[in-house]
Amino acid sequence: MGTKYATMVDTSPHNAYYERPAMLTLLPDVLTGLRVLDAGTAAGWYAKYFLDNGARPSAVDISPTMVRLAKARLGNQVAVFQADLGQPLIIFEDACFDLVVCSLVLHYIEDWTAVLSEFHRILRENGMLLFSINHPTTGFLKFQPENYFKITQVEDEWGSLGKVRFFQRSLSSIFEALYKADFVVERVIEPLPTPEFRKVLPEYSEHLLKHPDFLLIRARRE
Repeated sequence: MGTKYATMVDTSPHNAYYERPAMLTLLPDVLTGLRVLDAGTAAGWYAKYFLDNGARPSAVDISPTMVRLAKARLGNQVAVFQADLGQPLIIFEDACFDLVVCSLVLHYIEDWTAVLSEFHRILRENGMLLFSINHPTTGFLKFQPENYFKITQVEDEWGSLGKVRFFQRSLSSIFEALYKADFVVERVIEPLPTPEFRKVLPEYSEHLLKHPDFLLIRARRE
């Protein structure tokens, strides 16, 4: 699945024309010189973007396949590590990053306590955490778990990629986890389909106006 995903993720409309344009609006105006962690880098698109815009990125991913593909893309310009975000990130010192970006990863983690605690630890004072996840209310309507307020594992079918499992969680649990980890939320975005997305998937664009697929949050470390 990893290799198949990597071949499509750069140009997939949901990534290229929906999630990424929204995420880029949350970034600082100037990236030059910033230490950035691409947490859950997959094939390394965000890490390459940060590198090309003057930042000093590092990257981690749990998948050996993704680590290999990211290293192939980034060469020796970016340190790419295999690491589980649900475990302590012992490869990084305290307060060593200005920015952590975690794109479409956190919904694969059931308990956010450890991962948010580690993001807080490795961020400098006033450092920023940007992340995107599956939209909680859209997911609830699609998967219909018995209890909206209970974190529940659900399964989706991704065409040629097969079945994918992740966790459905309530909107309140998202903000409560950030609060407990001492993050202050600055912005929340429910993306709108871009003109490019509308051109490629016009009918699904209308669906997104009623049921946004993703939720993006920018929070600052206290």
